[in-house]
Amino acid sequence: MDQNELVLISGKQGSGKSTLAKGITESPLMTELFPNIHRVKFADFIYEQHDSIANNLRFCGIDSVPDKDGELLQILGAHFRKKYGADFFVNIVKNKIKATIDTHCGGNLFVIDDCRFPNEFNAFPFAFSVRLIAPEDDR
Repeated sequence: MDQNELVLISGKQGSGKSTLAKGITESPLMTELFPNIHRVKFADFIYEQHDSIANNLRFCGIDSVPDKDGELLQILGAHFRKKYGADFFVNIVKNKIKATIDTHCGGNLFVIDDCRFPNEFNAFPFAFSVRLIAPEDDR
């Protein structure tokens, strides 16, 4: 199989994006159709930077560092977008996908479950896009 496919999932926090992505990537049918399934996030880079900072703070004896510091994540995201442009994270994801395709040559399914900005959708015009909508009470 030399085909590669991409699924983009968006929705508000708690709408089921990660649950849907997990269902897709762990589905026996999908794993039969696509030997190489990859979950990729636009925010992967931010989380890597966050974790590095948190680990350094813990190494310095600061034990109150949360596993997921929302304020730090927002600061990092805003900083990189402002400093390197709106497509900074899009370019990282495109490079990851290209490197994977170059390695696996086909049969790849990429699932991105954290689309938030128009430029992220526009960067992949041929992707299958899903927008999850859930009432606030259900989220």
